[in-house]
Amino acid sequence: MDQPTLQELTEHGQKMEHKGSDLQKFIRDQQAHYRELRAAEREREKEAREYELKKQTLEMDRIKMQEEQVKDDIDSYLRRFERYAEAQKWKPDTWAVNLSALLRGRALDVYALLPQEQALNYDALKTSL
Repeated sequence: MDQPTLQELTEHGQKMEHKGSDLQKFIRDQQAHYRELRAAEREREKEAREYELKKQTLEMDRIKMQEEQVKDDIDSYLRRFERYAEAQKWKPDTWAVNLSALLRGRALDVYALLPQEQALNYDALKTSL
């Protein structure tokens, strides 16, 4: 809400038949009222910005937690895979191919984007994942 000019307040006060000190008091009261309205609006805007910032921060924290969970999941999965491969006495040079058959989702996307030399190298694949 735009604050009326001094001229507009004066004209409005005169239409209400204020004169002299009553007109001056009316103008001061109106100006104070509009200052309070602007202050309240600024406070609402500040609260809205703080709310949005808090919401964005929480969303970023949630995403970070999901990424950490995915990393923990893939690390655990790879440790399990390595133990299984060792128990099956697979040759380490076959691990990358065997692992690739088990990959899903984003891990499979990572594998598919690797150059063939890295895709066939278990340590390179593991690092990429």
